[in-house]
Amino acid sequence: MVSTLTTNRREFLRQRAQVERLLGHLAELLEDIADAEADASWRAPAVPIDAVPDRVADLCARLRTLFFLEETDDALAEVAAMQPTLRDQLEGLHGEHPQLLELLEQIQELAGSSVRPASTWDDVESHFHRFQHALSHHQQRHDELVELVAVAVLDE
Repeated sequence: MVSTLTTNRREFLRQRAQVERLLGHLAELLEDIADAEADASWRAPAVPIDAVPDRVADLCARLRTLFFLEETDDALAEVAAMQPTLRDQLEGLHGEHPQLLELLEQIQELAGSSVRPASTWDDVESHFHRFQHALSHHQQRHDELVELVAVAVLDE
């Protein structure tokens, strides 16, 4: 069982690193688009805005995998089931997954629209930062729950 737990944890951490990498790339791309919009009067080179929907789709797929790994972490669920407070926290985290994915899908819709006025890219960037903030808080609470579960296991 320890081997399975280690393998699952490694896969979870690998997926989380991929999500973080994609978040960073997307943030840079959106910043470049914002800079290009601001520098349009200087005839700055075009930024590949067509890449945004693909990057958001890739991020969405990775995030679905990460959430699947969170939701199927049997060791975490088993310990949390024995303690109502931890169980409630775990269920709350799992309940956030559809909301976070919906935020990301909204970004994909905005970025994929065929009409792209400047306000749309401002909207995309604004939605992205809101999503980043929400995901960061989700991950922080998940990590705190994992620590609480580890302490609960050690206390037994």
